[in-house]
Amino acid sequence: MKLIILQPDRTVFNGEVYSVALPGKGGKFELLTRHAPLISTLKPGDIKYRKGKSDAIEFLSIKGGFIKIKQNVITICID
Repeated sequence: MKLIILQPDRTVFNGEVYSVALPGKGGKFELLTRHAPLISTLKPGDIKYRKGKSDAIEFLSIKGGFIKIKQNVITICID
């Protein structure tokens, strides 16, 4: 699945990933391939993602934002 992380002035990440864990307003959640369409707000915390099933987890600290996933494309807009 494709992950795109955007800030108002630049693209932070744009690439293929295996999984993404997010700090949602209602609690943490994880997205995998073929996840149902979803829109959610994000609270301060860490976005954690893996580029491959056995790859190391990469972290990105955020102050908040929102996420949309549709047709295996995850778009995250962060502060």
